[in-house]
Amino acid sequence: MTVEKTVAQQGFTLIELLVAIGLSVMLITAASGLFFTTLRSDSKKNYLTELKDNGDYALSQMEFLLRNGVSLEPLSDGDISCGTGMNQIVVRSIDNGITRLYLSNGQIASESVQTGETRYLSGGPTTASNLLFNCQQAAVNSGTYIQVGFTLSYATASGQFFNETGSSNFATTVNIRSY
Repeated sequence: MTVEKTVAQQGFTLIELLVAIGLSVMLITAASGLFFTTLRSDSKKNYLTELKDNGDYALSQMEFLLRNGVSLEPLSDGDISCGTGMNQIVVRSIDNGITRLYLSNGQIASESVQTGETRYLSGGPTTASNLLFNCQQAAVNSGTYIQVGFTLSYATASGQFFNETGSSNFATTVNIRSY
């Protein structure tokens, strides 16, 4: 009596390997697409949050300076101190300090006229534009109303697939109190 041994097949056929590799490539492609989409949306969300934070900070600082101002001053002789469509404004504070708010190199600047020291109220990857002050004298002893408005924009250049742009408008109305 002879015993025949059957040899079990071990390994995979070429077709099985090709199918497994094809499925793996499709899964990796889908996962990487999802990953890059998530990365891009997170990046855009972060830029929009930073844009809003920068705009809110600049607006709050300008409101503070204007609200606590005693009077508006002309920058130089012959200039008006209060009007519509002004791209800069000069405020005298209660301690007689004079501050000029204006646009400089794509940023909103606050400059002490006495010392020449400049502080930027906007910054980071944002660029400011369209800074306007619309000033209106109210009735006697009721103060001056100033509408402040500007646009902040951002643009990224972090690669071929992740270029992002965005902008937002900021505006408020401030009453300068008469002391």
